[in-house]
Amino acid sequence: ELLDEPASVDTTLNEGEQLDDVESELNRTIQDLTSGLGIRVSVSDYYCDRADAYADTSDFDRAVSDYQSALDLNMGIICGHIGLGDLNRDRDQAEIAIEHYTNGLSFHPNEPILYNRRGAVYLQLGQFGE
Repeated sequence: ELLDEPASVDTTLNEGEQLDDVESELNRTIQDLTSGLGIRVSVSDYYCDRADAYADTSDFDRAVSDYQSALDLNMGIICGHIGLGDLNRDRDQAEIAIEHYTNGLSFHPNEPILYNRRGAVYLQLGQFGE
């Protein structure tokens, strides 16, 4: 008796194709943002957007560089603080992540995302009273 091919084969292929599509879209996004930066290099939001795309493609060094470029242009840009905090948190560099979230709070003292992310890292470290 012949068995049908498992349904997961098609599903896996479709998921793989979808991942390729997502990666292709991210690469186009990176190219467009790079083109935009060529026109207006002083737009800190572009750096954050491109950093997000780099992080999504696991190009962490470029993501860090772009988040830092955004902060160099505008120390108060929240996405730079959150992005660097998140990257360091995800790379098990909790203390550095806390520094970035705390720096962001010096510019945005009422931003719940920064408190939430910093609190989650403290919790991860077992530092409940911080």
